[in-house]
Amino acid sequence: MSAGQTCIYCGRPANDADHVPPKCLSQRPLPNGLIKVPSCKACNRQFGFDDEHFRDSIALSTLDTPDPPELKTLHDAVKRSLLRKPYRPPARKILGMSHQGWTRHGTRIALRATVFPIDMQRIGRTVGRVVKALHYHETKRVLPAAHAPKVIHSNRLRSVPFWDRPFIERAFAPLRTAQWRAIGGRAFGYAFASPSRDPDNTIWFLSFLGFE
Repeated sequence: MSAGQTCIYCGRPANDADHVPPKCLSQRPLPNGLIKVPSCKACNRQFGFDDEHFRDSIALSTLDTPDPPELKTLHDAVKRSLLRKPYRPPARKILGMSHQGWTRHGTRIALRATVFPIDMQRIGRTVGRVVKALHYHETKRVLPAAHAPKVIHSNRLRSVPFWDRPFIERAFAPLRTAQWRAIGGRAFGYAFASPSRDPDNTIWFLSFLGFE
């Protein structure tokens, strides 16, 4: 990072760089085009715990899913971490709390499946941080605290009551004409739009290995 830059997350001097998408989600060698934003080492260490939980949550939820091919990187990484006896990755705790349940997998037929407890608060922290980094990358502005990201999983949007759908459609309409940007094939992609004159008021659509 250049001298004089500050961490976009805490405001302290930047002595490191944060990557988007998080490096633990990427194949090796790392894909071209990874976004880097000024950060401090303290913030990066803190982010690492949530990033691993994010990675392990996706990997365990997609063990039977071959597509996109980039998922194999996550599956292999989690398997390696589980074999490292002195290290206790998030996947070990998630596996220990898993149970048998029912899922529809996008159909009307319910099937038996292993249900993994996903900490959506931690997932939201990772996604929110990525939005802050992308906002800085695209606008060269640090996102003010008053504009803290509000993270909504796409599954929740699909279950919105019909009387609220017109409002949701109007809110997200600017994304329809937004340019799609991809990094590492289908590993990560995003689009954003500014629905008002406030440059810090933006809407984002993110895809992590097919998860939106």
